[in-house]
Amino acid sequence: MARSGRLALSLLGVSQILLGVHFVFIMSAQSSMAIKYKDFNERELSDRQRGTVKKFTPLETGTIKNAWPEYEGLNVYEVKKLLEDQGVSVQIEPPRDGSPPFFAGEPNGVWLYTDGNDRVLGVPSRGLWHFNRLRPGWPDLVNIAFKKAAEIITQEQVGVEVVYGPKNFPRTKDFSPNRVFLDVDKYGNVAFTPRLG
Repeated sequence: MARSGRLALSLLGVSQILLGVHFVFIMSAQSSMAIKYKDFNERELSDRQRGTVKKFTPLETGTIKNAWPEYEGLNVYEVKKLLEDQGVSVQIEPPRDGSPPFFAGEPNGVWLYTDGNDRVLGVPSRGLWHFNRLRPGWPDLVNIAFKKAAEIITQEQVGVEVVYGPKNFPRTKDFSPNRVFLDVDKYGNVAFTPRLG
């Protein structure tokens, strides 16, 4: 019995030792996790003080504009500068007859059409090149039904008034950049090239 008592005491001592070792291991692991957590927090804090921690930033804000009615009638070179300052690609198209330019522009760019006196003709808007509506006007609408042509013109030129009548009908002599005359043939089609005036 003495022997079994010593064995029990020695087993109890070993188990206490093992429990002690296990406790020390757990405490050591918790301590090392606490140190790592503390190091991480101190590192993050110092990064924030240096301004290197990435912060959530909301989506950018801004505006997208497709037309600038406030620039109609202004000096074409001043308007070109204003648009380029906004990051817009700008081309200038004076009144002229002839073929289209080699470069039709960019869909997000702006063509500035002039009245021949360095004034912006019509509302500057984004899009590819088209004929200057003062000269040559809308040559592509000749022989099209006049109602369809009027619809195309009013959609393209904001605020324009389309005046139509039979071929060579009388018209006023004053010039208006917000008016287009349509000469209609006997078949109801556009007889001559419509243009602003």
